[in-house]
Amino acid sequence: DWEYIYGSPIPFNLSCGGRLSFGNAEIALCVKNGYITDLKLYTDALDHEISNTVRETLVALPFELSVISDALFAAINEADAIALVKLFSEQIFT
Repeated sequence: DWEYIYGSPIPFNLSCGGRLSFGNAEIALCVKNGYITDLKLYTDALDHEISNTVRETLVALPFELSVISDALFAAINEADAIALVKLFSEQIFT
C-alpha cells in the first residue's frame, strides 16, 4: 500500500530532486500566498530524521531562498544544508 510505505501524498505545486551529499532526494512543496504550507522530503538517506527535520524547519516559512537557506543551515549539518540550498536554487529559484 502506497500510503503505508510512503505516507499520504500532498497536493504539491513545486518539486525538485537529485543526488545529494546524503543520498537521493525528492522534495515536494506546497506554497500558498508566499509561504510553505507543506513539504515532503523523500530520500534514501541513512539519517532517517533529515526528512522530518527539514519539514519541521521549513513549513510556515516565507518562500524565499534566503529564508530557506538560513533555516536549513541552523537546523541541519552544513554539508546537507549546502546540498539542499543548491537544489532549491538550481531547480526552483531559477
